[in-house]
Formats: sequence, C-alpha cells, structure tokens
Amino acid sequence: MDELLARHADADEEVPMMTREQLQELMHSVLFIDLLASIMALLDVKHRQARRVCSTWHAEWWATDTVRRGLRRQVSPPVLMPHDTHVNDIIALDDERLCLASTRGMGAGAGADGMRVIVNMHAILDPSSDCQPLTLHCSHQPSWRLAAGNGRIFSCGGDIRSYRVTDYSMVAARAPSAPFSFFGLALAPVGPLFAVERMEEREWIVALDPGTLETRLTFGDFQSGALHGMAVVGKELYVGHEPDCSIRVFSFTGEPLRQITGAFRVPHVLRYFMRRLYLLEYNDELPHLDENGEVDESEEVTAERYLAGTRVFVLTPEGDQLQVYDLRPQLQRPGEFVFAMNVFGGQLLIATSSRSLDNVNSTVDSMFALSGV
Repeated sequence: MDELLARHADADEEVPMMTREQLQELMHSVLFIDLLASIMALLDVKHRQARRVCSTWHAEWWATDTVRRGLRRQVSPPVLMPHDTHVNDIIALDDERLCLASTRGMGAGAGADGMRVIVNMHAILDPSSDCQPLTLHCSHQPSWRLAAGNGRIFSCGGDIRSYRVTDYSMVAARAPSAPFSFFGLALAPVGPLFAVERMEEREWIVALDPGTLETRLTFGDFQSGALHGMAVVGKELYVGHEPDCSIRVFSFTGEPLRQITGAFRVPHVLRYFMRRLYLLEYNDELPHLDENGEVDESEEVTAERYLAGTRVFVLTPEGDQLQVYDLRPQLQRPGEFVFAMNVFGGQLLIATSSRSLDNVNSTVDSMFALSGV
C-alpha cells in the first residue's frame, strides 16, 4: 500500500499524496465503477499529471490481476430447478438473459403407454428474478449443448439447429448423415461454429457456417467418445481429450498446435473469459444411489472418483494452473456433482445434478454462482 502511494507521488511533483483511506476508497471504486471516473473524482490534477497517475494505476491493476481475481463463494442461496429437471447446459444471450437447455421427466404413467415421458426444454431466464423463466420452448429434439452469438441460439442434440433470439423461430437445421450424430458446440465470435461429428467407432471436428450450418471444414480423427468440452480462445479451438486427460489446441484451419495437461481429469466443460480458462471435469465414475437415494457404500470408493465433477480448474490459455476451486462444501445432496457452468454478469454460474446418468429418477437440480471471474 505504501509503495503504491509512493509511486503515485513520483508520477509528478505536483500530484497530491492520497491518504490511506482515500486510496482504499479508490481501490474499492475501480473494482465496481469506471476506472478513469473513479480516479478523477478523487485526484484534483491537470491533464499531464492525470495521464501519469492513470498509467501507474493501470500497470498496478494488471500486476495484481492474479491476486484480485479468484473464484469465491457467493452469499446468495442456490436457485432450485423444478423437480425432476436436469440441466444440460447454460449460455449467456446478452447482459440480462440466460438460455438453459434442460431435460425434464414427467413421471411414470404420464405417457399413453404408461411409460415415462421426457420433455426437452429451452428456457430463457431472467437471473435478476431468481432465474424465473421469461419464455419456455419444448421440443422432441434433445439439447445437450448450447452456443449463442450474432442474434442466434445454436442447439446440439444429435442434430444442430439455430434459432433467432428475438422470437425463437428456427433459422436452419442440420441433420448428420446416418449413422453419424453431432456432439459439442463452440462458436467463434468472427468465424465458424465448431462441433464434433461422431459415428460408432470414430469422430472428428467439423467447422460449420453459422448462417447455413453447412460444413466448411473437417479435421482430426479420434476414437468415438474421445472429445468432450470445446471453447474458442482468440483464434484457437480448445477441445477436451478423454484418453490422455488433456486439452488439444487447434487453429481454425484444423492444424494441431499444442497439448495442455495438468492435475485435472477428463475435461468435460471448457469456458473462456478474459484470459481465464475454466475447466470442469467429466464425472465418469458417478457414485450410484441405493433405493433410498443414499450413496451405495457397497461399491469401491476412491478419492479420485468423488473429485471429478466437484471442482473447477482455473487455467491460463497457456495451461498454467491458477486455482482449483473445491465445490464440495456447496454440494449438499448425496451424489451431487456439477454438470454445467458458464460465465454471466461477472460470475461463474454452476449447475448441479445429484443423480447418476443411468438413473432416470433425478432429484432436484440447482444453480448457484461464484464471484471472482
């Protein structure tokens, strides 16, 4: 603190020294309000002096980037989803709205044949009102992954469809050639829509035209089920690779650039925001529940088994580990794990599930937020 005060004093001999209280107020202000306006409100300096002060502050701001940013718990309680609703993915449409892809079981006997009915839904949510749905859209087509940009919502659930954000009318649809199916989505701000096209034994990455969903490029050759999370980082595509628990990095033209490894297991969800890569692991060894909804203790238990799906890794684009956030204190139900996440409004939204993927009878899922992104 004293060193920072001295740096401000050295910017120009006419620059007045700030008291410790003034500097603390300034530091608090610039975290939440415009940087320049906050500085000018507290410092009565001329143009040349102000420029030097701002340069000093700007350098200090980025020098303390790692210290200031770090995931931490929010005070607000989690938002509970409707009973038997499983969150598949969440995506920010703009600064005020979220889109949630979910699968909801309507219960045994709901169908004409007495079988369980599964309803696939897209919900446009307003986070300012406890995520109450603004609109609901039901479909017979599953939606496992979402992407959004340029006034479009892209949904992947075997096929790929695009919708207008304004009225949710469908713009284009792309069905894979049998016996293929599409998995995963990542949209480049200026560039293609990336997806994984999978068949029984092999899979590869396709770059699609965001407007027509026609294939621009196909690259890679992987074992079926090897690829998981996808994220666009600048002009590069990051893809989770299950066989060696790594992240494969490609150019937009499909050229392999590098491979990132770390303490994480299989990357399941990758999200990028302001030089931070947030990684959620694939919970591939979920604890099964007994008939009472409790964890079946008769199964072999390993420490690694319960860590996947209960922590978030924060990495630099180069792969350096900055933080591992343990979510277990916030996971309250038996067998609960994190299934989806995304950045929204300066927070990292976390969607949890407390069922095994092969257990149709899900308990209530929930969403909560972490600050410090």
